[in-house]
Order: sequence, then structure tokens, then C-alpha cells
Amino acid sequence: MPYLLAILALVLAPSAAYANALTGTADIPVGEMVHFAAPYISWLLYVVAFWVIQHLSAPVRGFLQTMHVEKTIADAIIFGKNSIVGVTRDVEIPLPLANPVAVLAVEYALSHVQPWAVSALGTPEQLAEKVWAKLDLPAEAFAPDFDDIAARAQA
Repeated sequence: MPYLLAILALVLAPSAAYANALTGTADIPVGEMVHFAAPYISWLLYVVAFWVIQHLSAPVRGFLQTMHVEKTIADAIIFGKNSIVGVTRDVEIPLPLANPVAVLAVEYALSHVQPWAVSALGTPEQLAEKVWAKLDLPAEAFAPDFDDIAARAQA
């Protein structure tokens, strides 16, 4: 077994594995071997993780996809709020500014969603409805023309 480790050390880090002629042992630089092998190991773990995700059951994949879509919509709303002067987070959006926030949020969501999650977002009109439902609006707010919001976001 010690010879196998010494050979492994010579293969992975040939300049660092030195045999000690006085004691008859070999110094095995484990740290340098790990440093050398880390990119390959991380790549292998990345491939294995995506293979596992690809072979998950449909309910688990659906849950992960829904989580991603909800996060994308939340980020889009934050982007829309931050892009319009006069709108701040955690405060009700004034009615005249609600449509521009929704348009920017839909535009952001359509441009930043991962390709595999596009079907979960739905059509741009459905996305506009989802964004509108999550906006902090006054009680007297009415539902706008979602087709118009989607068309302006895609323009």
C-alpha cells in the first residue's frame, strides 16, 4: 500500500514526491495532489450533480422549477421598483407608477429567465398577471390590460 501511494504521488505531483534515501520512506504531498486534482474533481462533481438533477422525479423537478420561476418574478419586481423614481421597496406603489413597474418587471423576467424555465413562466400575458398579482398596490387598484403590458415589455 505505501508503494501504491508513492506511485500515485509521482503520477499526480511528480516534482513534489521525494523519496527520502536515509529513512527509506517517501514524502507524499497530499496538499499539492489535492490542489492539482481539485479542478478535475469539481468538474466531475458538477457533471454528477446535473446528471442527478436530470434524473429526479417529475414532482421534484417541478418544485425546483417553480422555485426558480418565483425567484425570477421576485427579482423582476425588485428591478422594476428600483428602476422607477418615486417607488421604494416595502411601500405601496402609487397607481400611476404601477404599469411602468409591471412593464419593466415583465421585460426583466423575460430577458433573465433560464431557457429551461420559459415554459413555466407562461406566455408574456400570464407573466404580466403573475407580476401584477405580486405588486404592492392600493386596494382600489384595478387589473390593467395584461396584453398591453406584455406587448410593451416585448417591444
